[in-house]
Amino acid sequence: MNKGNIILIIIFCLIGNVIYAKNLVTNELESNVEQKEIDIYEDWEVDKYNNIVRYSTHGNIVHGHRFGWIKRAGNCDTDILATTISTQKNNKDRLNDFKGENINLRINFPQADGEDPVIINTDLISIFGFANLKIAFLGNFIQGKVFDSLMAYFNTIRVEVTNPHKIYFDIPSDEFSLNGYVAAKIKAKELCEDICLLYTSPSPR
Repeated sequence: MNKGNIILIIIFCLIGNVIYAKNLVTNELESNVEQKEIDIYEDWEVDKYNNIVRYSTHGNIVHGHRFGWIKRAGNCDTDILATTISTQKNNKDRLNDFKGENINLRINFPQADGEDPVIINTDLISIFGFANLKIAFLGNFIQGKVFDSLMAYFNTIRVEVTNPHKIYFDIPSDEFSLNGYVAAKIKAKELCEDICLLYTSPSPR
């Protein structure tokens, strides 16, 4: 993934969290933010920015936490993790030291009684600061068929930052609804393919 695309993904995936953080300061944000079209499927949202489509949902514990996936035009069958977790902890600035490094997430489905959590390896792509928050953007994990089938089957997923990075988050874990996940993923692929058609269609003479 080239530097330009990484920058686009960071801007796109953090915009929802910036809106949330600003809303902690003022309730008049809506009049100052350019609105973008969002498709809603139960608890999931689908939106797009240039050649990237994201489908995601907010945290049940912290609304500003966001768990989701992105599709890039030209590779619409691949789903890349795009998750943001915020922190207000006093030592949060230390996260800047880990930018570009691996951070493991512990994943489990609360409905799957007796099943051990799974550890997935992600990259700390960027750290974004706003007011008293630091927002960590985690990604570069490719969704597999088993992961997809589990998300389609269960209705809640729990995501937790593991040690040694867990100590930098005041709320290192959150649960996310999976209601609407399947429909959102289908819509995301449709939008992704529409973007591909737009770029490949011959220009009118």
